[in-house]
Amino acid sequence: IPSMQQLNNNRQRVMLIEKAYGLISNSYSCLTSNKEFDQTILYNNHIHALIDVLRILMVE
Repeated sequence: IPSMQQLNNNRQRVMLIEKAYGLISNSYSCLTSNKEFDQTILYNNHIHALIDVLRILMVE
């Protein structure tokens, strides 16, 4: 059923957006908690996970 497939796709997309929001929030809190910018934060797993999620969202 096409409408069921579309609903499932929408649900997955919402879940990915929520995940991206959480990752952005975590990354932002890491950046704002340090007075000075620390380049090692850029190599954080949250950043890589966020990039992966955003790539998936861009393809869909």
